[in-house]
Amino acid sequence: MSLIRSRPASVLVARDEDRLVGTVIAGWDGWRGHIYRLVVSPDHRRRGIATSLMAAAEKILIRMGACRISILVERQDAQAVEFWKSLNPDGLVLDARMIRYIKNIG
Repeated sequence: MSLIRSRPASVLVARDEDRLVGTVIAGWDGWRGHIYRLVVSPDHRRRGIATSLMAAAEKILIRMGACRISILVERQDAQAVEFWKSLNPDGLVLDARMIRYIKNIG
């Protein structure tokens, strides 16, 4: 069984004519939605593309049955932190209770 079958995900893309300018992955674990790798081309930023991608991803996750959406953001990426903070009025809040553990392989 492939990962995509056992843990559905949607890859959303934003285009400017025939050019790919943004992407996001919306993953689903059966209860919680996860947002991965939201990115917009530097020359297309500050045009609402990331916000639109996030809104579309959220709709997909809600249709899947998500009760919560989780997003990991690197603290030192100031642009990313500011973007996610800007979504606070839409209900997105920092969860200071969590600690992330990682294991590097190889």
